[in-house]
Amino acid sequence: MKPMMLKLNNFGPFLNETIDFRNIDQNQLFLISGKTGSGKTMIFDAIVYALYGEASTKNRKENDLRSHFADGNSAMQVTFEFELNHKLFKIVRTGPYIKEGNTTKTPAKLNVFEYIENEFDLRESMVNAGNQFIIDLIGVNAEQFRQLFILPQGEFKKFLLSNSKEKQGILRTLFNSERFEEIEKQLNENVKNEKIQIEERYKNIERLWNDLHTFENDELEELKSINVHQTDKIIEVLHRFNEFGKKIGRKKYEQKKNNENEIEKVEQKLSDNKELELNLNELNKSESTLKQLKQKENNINQQRERLNKINEIKPLSQLLDRNEAANKKLNQAEKLIEIVGQEINKLIKEKEENQLELNQLSEQEESINKEKAYLEKTNTFYTNMTLYLNSYKDKERLISQLVDLNENREIIENELLKLNEAIKSKEINYSYVEQLSQDIFNIEKELELAEKLKNDMKIKAELTSKLNDTKTSYNQKCIEIEDLSNKLSEIDKTEINLNNKETLVEQLQQVMSLGDTCPICGNEITSLGQHIDFDSINKKQNLIQSLQKELNEMNIDKAKLESTLNHLTEQINNIHVDENTMPDIKTLYSKINRKKEEKEKQQKENEFILKTNKKVEQKHQESFEIENEIKNAKSKIEQCEIRINDFESTTQYNEIDEFETYFKKLKSNVDHYLKLLENHKQNRNEIIQKLSIEENNLHHHKQTKNDIQEEIKQTQQALDAEMNRLNIDSIEQVQDIIKIVYEKEDIENEIKEYDKQIHKNELEISRLKKLVAGRKLDDIGEIQKTLSELKAKLENVTNEIATLEYQLKLNQQKVDEIVSHIEYLNKELKEQQDIFNLAEILSGKNSQKLTLENYVLIYYLEKIIAQANIRLATMSGQRYQLQRREALSQGFSGLEIDVFDFYSNKARHISSLSGGETFQASLALALGLSEIVQQESGGISLQSMFIDEGFGTLDQETLETALDTLVNLKSKGRMVGIISHVSELKQRIPLILEVTSNQYQSMTKFKWN
Repeated sequence: MKPMMLKLNNFGPFLNETIDFRNIDQNQLFLISGKTGSGKTMIFDAIVYALYGEASTKNRKENDLRSHFADGNSAMQVTFEFELNHKLFKIVRTGPYIKEGNTTKTPAKLNVFEYIENEFDLRESMVNAGNQFIIDLIGVNAEQFRQLFILPQGEFKKFLLSNSKEKQGILRTLFNSERFEEIEKQLNENVKNEKIQIEERYKNIERLWNDLHTFENDELEELKSINVHQTDKIIEVLHRFNEFGKKIGRKKYEQKKNNENEIEKVEQKLSDNKELELNLNELNKSESTLKQLKQKENNINQQRERLNKINEIKPLSQLLDRNEAANKKLNQAEKLIEIVGQEINKLIKEKEENQLELNQLSEQEESINKEKAYLEKTNTFYTNMTLYLNSYKDKERLISQLVDLNENREIIENELLKLNEAIKSKEINYSYVEQLSQDIFNIEKELELAEKLKNDMKIKAELTSKLNDTKTSYNQKCIEIEDLSNKLSEIDKTEINLNNKETLVEQLQQVMSLGDTCPICGNEITSLGQHIDFDSINKKQNLIQSLQKELNEMNIDKAKLESTLNHLTEQINNIHVDENTMPDIKTLYSKINRKKEEKEKQQKENEFILKTNKKVEQKHQESFEIENEIKNAKSKIEQCEIRINDFESTTQYNEIDEFETYFKKLKSNVDHYLKLLENHKQNRNEIIQKLSIEENNLHHHKQTKNDIQEEIKQTQQALDAEMNRLNIDSIEQVQDIIKIVYEKEDIENEIKEYDKQIHKNELEISRLKKLVAGRKLDDIGEIQKTLSELKAKLENVTNEIATLEYQLKLNQQKVDEIVSHIEYLNKELKEQQDIFNLAEILSGKNSQKLTLENYVLIYYLEKIIAQANIRLATMSGQRYQLQRREALSQGFSGLEIDVFDFYSNKARHISSLSGGETFQASLALALGLSEIVQQESGGISLQSMFIDEGFGTLDQETLETALDTLVNLKSKGRMVGIISHVSELKQRIPLILEVTSNQYQSMTKFKWN
């Protein structure tokens, strides 16, 4: 990723600033320079904020990024254009803020664009989706971006000095190693669950084993004492349980079969006797019933004679009924003819009255048509009456408003004249302010140099005084050493070597005699007495040792003083101060104060002109708005007058209320007339329709009457003929005979039922006599008692068999389950053993006491260290090399870093490095980390890197080495930006992005040395 353009609005000290990174040549190393607090680091914050909505350091929150000088109605916004994989992207991120006058926060916004076909095409416009799109595009999250692209102030040193726990958190984020911990947790959880399942299976086996039925067999009860973990032994004896149960079952089935055969015989005997008893009872009952039926035979014969008589007079009865019905219909038809005639007369009268009323309404038609025409012409005005009423009111209001607007326009024009007069012949001069800022900056540099020279002179004077004091001490120490050496040389050292030889002399005296040759000196022994003073020799030896010790201490002090002299001399020689070139600090302060006053004056004048211009622009806007309002008011007045003229000319009224009253009155009259007319027409149509219907009804009823009269005539003729046939003289005789006709159905049913019962009983008696012929009835009670006893025995046996079968079925199910559990256990234990072992190893129960994630993090750390050591060796002159501390313990460890010193050939703690050496190691480690993360992240395109501070701790030679390292990065295709206050960097780095501040906002510009 390579930055192309960064635009900042209300971000930190930048109110409206654009940084064009295209001013930087390909792969250029450049310096970001400026005073403390000018906003150098804010440039990094802006890049990270545009991409991720965060600052470049974790401790800086989003709310801290908004400028304190921002307008209350303006948002904080960062626009960042960058090149990635030969494609150009633009991100516009707007921060959330509370707009002036509001209580709720305006939400954040994010737009992501891609440059396609000569224009930026929107790819994402939602914050969450846009954030994810950027992470997917760049390939790293915010934490990884900080480690790869931006090395913030103190961040990469913190990684070097952090302990294992802290490194774990950083490396976890960069290399996503939580997945290995999840693997470990998942594996342990699986193992735990598997062990629970295995134990649960043993419990199930134990439960099933204990629940097996033993059929009250002692041998089987003894087998159940086998432990459930002895699965092989259980498998061997399982079959014996059901085999014993089946053996019992066979005996029970045989007993049941015998009982069933006996019951079948007794049941057949009982059934035969019950059937015989039933048939005998039915035979007696049928014979008794037949006897009773024979007694009713005479009565039935009489009924047969009556039935014959009824059948003879049936046609005559039917003719009488028909004649009576026809007379009733005739009476009904005559009544209907009378009613319909009355209704027709009534309808004719209503029709005449309706026509009279219609004629009266027709006389009003001409007047009503005129009123209808007026209503149609003025209906629009009535419908929009509120509009025309408002037109009268608006006209008066707009005329008054127009007067006020003209007065306001005159006031604004006067104010504009005053404002233009106030800034007449005045212009904003930002270049002069910038020139003054540059002059102040240069004077501050001169002051800084003067103060440094003054301080150097003071230090040199102090060092010179200290050097003179040290020389005096050194000369004094040399004299003391010389005196002590002379004193030591004056001591007689003869016989000193006999010290501690007293015991040897005594032994020689004991074995030697006078006249013997001395084994030491070779002379003849003339005396064996004590002639050596060992006490004196011992005192002399102690004195020499004391003086020698004192002399050694003095020589050490002399060496220290000599070293101090050399160090002080070197320090004095390194301070190059020429008192003749010392600038006048007071003059510089006076000069800088004068420049600041001029700058402040010019800034105030610029601000006054700017504010006045804004007021002028505002007044012009107000004047423009008033002109628009005047035009609008005139236009509205004209529209009101048009509507009023239309209303008055059409309605002939100039008062809305009067028109409304008249319109309503006319409309009511017209509506009433139309309603009456419609009702009368509708009534006339209804009368005509009803009259037509009633006339049809009258014709129909008359026709019906004629038909009925003809039917009565024909029926009477037939009736007379039938009476002659039966020799009946009068109707009264016919009526008497007809009375018994209604009994015909009952008589027929009675005779039919009697004949049916006689036939039925005769057939049943014949059948039953055949069934009981030659058979004898046994004692049914005794047979039933015998059957009950046999069934009780069978029920007991059946229950025993059912219980046994249920027990066998349960046993078989439990045996199958036990076998299934044991087979699963054997298979599972064999398969899971390797997983159990793997889980223990991954959880840290191994020779190195490392978890899987710890092992992975160590692997990545060693790769980072190896990459870092390539640069650290160069920067430290092949002296230092980073190495991982090997000490391990349970949990996360092994991530501490030590430094190996090739000068001492020993490893030591990283904190023992000096400030400059720590910076070298931190920079090397940060670059190594960047390289490894790039390799592991699938080819992230790292075309740029930014480094914030840290170079001030380096001496000249080390600084050169560090710069060479960064130049090497540049030569490998990266754009490298550095923030630093070190003046030497300005000499080495030709391109500088200078950040300047004028109290409330900062500006940037590129310049070449």
